[in-house]
Amino acid sequence: SLKKMTDIIAGGAITVFVSHSMSQVRQMCNKVLWLEKGEMRMLGETNEVVDAYEEMLEQRDLRQANKLRKVREANGN
Repeated sequence: SLKKMTDIIAGGAITVFVSHSMSQVRQMCNKVLWLEKGEMRMLGETNEVVDAYEEMLEQRDLRQANKLRKVREANGN
């Protein structure tokens, strides 16, 4: 549970928290390692890394939406 993890961290233990929930990562972590396909993409302060990750997701979503729009336009929709 998050309460147990918070208690462990508050006790000074070094922990590894793995999640796709950026809100939980922001809440639980003071350093973040972003892995992509098994490779280190970024390591640093939580907000800096999570902001970069979320920006990457937004850009990816925009590219996908543009591709879909182009396909629809090419098909006359």
